[in-house]
Parts: sequence; structure tokens; C-alpha cells
Amino acid sequence: MFSITPVARHAASACVLLAAFGTYAHAGVPLLTWYASTTNTQSSPASVAGDGIDQALAYNSDGNVSAAQQYLDDAAAAGVQVILDVGWQNVRVGNLTPVETYIRAFADHPALGGWYLFDEPDELGLSVSEARAASDLIRSISVKPIYGAIDAKRPSTQDAYSETVDRMITFDYPFDVGDGEFGGTLEANWKSRTATSAANARSNGQQWYNVIQAYGRDGNAPDLRLPTKAELRFMTLYSLVAHDADGVMYWARYRTTRSDPLPDEPYPLGGLAWLRDVFTPMVDEFEQHYGDAVSAGALAGAVSTSDPGNIHADVYFDPDKEKYYLLVVNDEGRKINATLSLNLGLALAPQDLLSIDDGVSTFALAGGQVDLSLDAYETQSFEVRLAPEPTSVGVMLFSGVLLGFRGSRVVRAGAQI
Repeated sequence: MFSITPVARHAASACVLLAAFGTYAHAGVPLLTWYASTTNTQSSPASVAGDGIDQALAYNSDGNVSAAQQYLDDAAAAGVQVILDVGWQNVRVGNLTPVETYIRAFADHPALGGWYLFDEPDELGLSVSEARAASDLIRSISVKPIYGAIDAKRPSTQDAYSETVDRMITFDYPFDVGDGEFGGTLEANWKSRTATSAANARSNGQQWYNVIQAYGRDGNAPDLRLPTKAELRFMTLYSLVAHDADGVMYWARYRTTRSDPLPDEPYPLGGLAWLRDVFTPMVDEFEQHYGDAVSAGALAGAVSTSDPGNIHADVYFDPDKEKYYLLVVNDEGRKINATLSLNLGLALAPQDLLSIDDGVSTFALAGGQVDLSLDAYETQSFEVRLAPEPTSVGVMLFSGVLLGFRGSRVVRAGAQI
């Protein structure tokens, strides 16, 4: 699974091999996913790609073959990977003949990234035995992973259906109309449900994906509101940094676009404006800076915090850019001052942190440490900049690499020189 490739850096007459890295743990697997529908133009592959997202999870509950074919073809043209609904309505009634035909028709499609077996199966009347029969059928035909979504409020259901899928998706939406910013059930329930969902998936040997609230009221229902930029960023980075999510998904683009303006809410405008003001800027930050590094997995032991119960931090490396990134999350509803200690195991010590949030502010590292102040639920992102390389002639050094695992994601401890 892994190839070891040294990354060379040169300084004057000296060449220092700083690190050797394995291939990406999620090579070819997008980190961010839009929920979509095969029959709704507001979640077409072109619109998904236009938001900077590389993967769509496409509902197709009745197993409509022509709709699936068109969506997959359009996705291939747009460069979007698709997790395709298998047609759960047929699965629910035990009618697997059309399901088999459907799976065989699309198993080798170049845009196919996986199969979506169920969404709230206990609520929709899909039994464990019916889900198991369908997953056995899918696995006999296709090597693509099987996904399923469970309400995070039902951990026992997550455990019961775990054997039927390869990758577990959970969801919980904390922000209702009338809630102030970071109000609602975020502190009371959302964080604990997220933690439980992640832990259950790991104990069941599964990859875990968290669904983030990305829609609000349209018409009279549901009684939800669009999250602010700070809330969206917190939910996304809390999932990835604090609980090592293998990816995050956003529900759901076609509902986002028709979300109503709510002038008295923390984000007052409608869904199309929200895409412009809130969603796309966050996705752009991922794409331009640390997205590929986060996909590769955190470096084990590269950073510690003086308040590990509330301040979560990880360092990531992008071997293509040869850059290190630090992501920090305060999961408390109060301001916290914390000291972070970096230990990248490199010949060249980290010198300072460049804030990605404003692109200007720098924070000096003294002895590998930095003091940060984070407001309630604040997230911060940095590029870790190394000290200048020496210009004197030196001896060529060679490094090894330590590979380890955290959760289901491959991590590197950095080069030891």
C-alpha cells in the first residue's frame, strides 16, 4: 500500500534528506462531499464542482437507471466522484433483482466512488437482514465501498447496521431558528454525539464520515437555520481534528439553494448567498492550503497542547507543496489561552506560524512552543514555517520514517535525523 519516497531539500553545497513519506491514506478519496440528488439540477455534478467539491453522494431512492446513468456521465465530465444510492426502496421490500441489474450496470463506471445503501434505515423500515442481503449482493459484484447513514442520536442503530457497510456516516443538526450563534444543541448534545459516533465507527473497524448542517428553513419546515461561517468551520474542523473524521459531508446542496433568508438569524441571507459568503470561502481555504495535507493524515506526536481536553491540534504535511500545516480547535464556549508544543522531528526547527486566516499575522516559536489565545469555539489555521536552511557545507544526512496509525487513517511521525 505504501511507497517510500525521499523528499530532497538543498542548501548551498549541502543536501539534506529531511523526510520519507508513504502514499496518501486516502489517495483519490475526496475529503469533502456534497449530498445531492440525481434528479435535482441544483445539485448537478457541474454545480458540485463549481463549489470546489470533488464528490457527490447522490440520492436515487427508486433505483432509476436512466437518472443514475446521466448523473454518472455528467460527473465524469465534471471531474466529480459519485457515491451512488443503490435504490433503497427496492432493498426495503426485498426486491434485489433490479438492485443486482443496477449494480452490474454501474460497477465499472469511471465516476463511481461507492454505493449508498441506506439513509436512516430504522426510520424508513429497512431491517438489518434486508440491508445485509443487499450488502452481500453488492460485495459479490463490486469492490467499491458501501456507505450508510445513521442518525447520531441512535448509537445502538449504528452498531446494529455496522456490519452491512464499510464506511459509516452519521448526522446531527444543532442549529434551529431562534438559536444565537453557537447556540442550540451544539454544546449540550452535538459534540458528545459526534464523539460517540466516531468512537463507535472505530470500534466497529469502519471509516467514519460526519454530516454537517448546510441548510435552513425553506417555506415552513424544517425549523432550522443556516450556520454562520464560524459555525460551519468549527463543525468541519472539530470533526477532522478532534475526532479524525475520514471526511465530512454537507446536507444537502439542493436544500441549501432553497433555504430562505431569515433576517433575524445569525446568518440572515438565503441559501445562494450562503454558498457565496460562507461555504465557498471555506472550501477555497481547504483547496488552496491544507486540504491535501489533511487528506494524508495527521503526523503522530507532532504537536501537544497544555489543555488537551479542550484545545485540539494536529500538524499535517503536504509532500507536493513540501509544507506543514497546523490546525487548532477550541471546543469550549469560552476563551482559552493555551501553549502548543511542536515536535516535527526535523533537522530544521519550526521557526514561526503564518496565519492562514488573515495571511499576514505571524507567531514566533520559541523552543518549538507558541502561546495562542482562542475565543469560544474558535478555529485557527497556520502554515508552519521552518528556520532557514544552513548555507555552510555539511554532511549528507539520511532520514528514516516512522509510520503509525491513528484511527483508520495513516499518520507519520516525521523524519528522525
